Amino acid sequence: MSKRVKELDSIRGLAAITVVIGHFFLMLPSLPNYIKLSPLRFLWAGGEAVIVFYVLSGFVLSMALYHSKVNYWGYLIKRFIRIYVPYYFWIFITFASFIIFSSYEVTGLRDWFYDKWQGPLTKLDIFNHLVLLNNFFTDNYNPVVWSLTQEMRISIVFPLLFFVFYKLHWKKTILFAVIFSVISIVSNILGIGKAAGFYNGYKGYPWIICDSINIK
Repeated sequence: MSKRVKELDSIRGLAAITVVIGHFFLMLPSLPNYIKLSPLRFLWAGGEAVIVFYVLSGFVLSMALYHSKVNYWGYLIKRFIRIYVPYYFWIFITFASFIIFSSYEVTGLRDWFYDKWQGPLTKLDIFNHLVLLNNFFTDNYNPVVWSLTQEMRISIVFPLLFFVFYKLHWKKTILFAVIFSVISIVSNILGIGKAAGFYNGYKGYPWIICDSINIK
């Protein structure tokens, strides 16, 4: 895109705050139902905020591909730098924190917190996190990594998806988006092989695919 859309930055910032609050609520004691089911839930609706990120990513990438003359490899290098550089910084902080603080005991939180940092840090764990694209369990050390694995996977195939769906009628584009959703749901229910690891990726594709409609 030749011009940065500041309004999208604002939406992205609000969604990020919502995700952070949502993760805090996952650690803290459960709220009463009259609060959880109230309109206030939008303040910590992290799952819904992630969908907002998918929509924004699809829109921004669609506009970038539409206006840019950069070839696929140039695009991919930019995406790698944008995702991997901050990711490697934080994964280093994560592993360092695990080594230093994992022996300390914290009480009074929910099971979601205690499920993390279980077992020793292995070479395979380090390799999987460095590669990022493998189908591995991301919850052990830094659970928010799962969204980056999906974003990187989607980034690799997105140019193909964009140029295919941009040329299709919008009804066919929505049909393919629905098909991706059905694949996601059925695979998750049946527990097919790697479906669990790629479930959130399939879930994100429909929202990103539909963004190709917005710039027609």
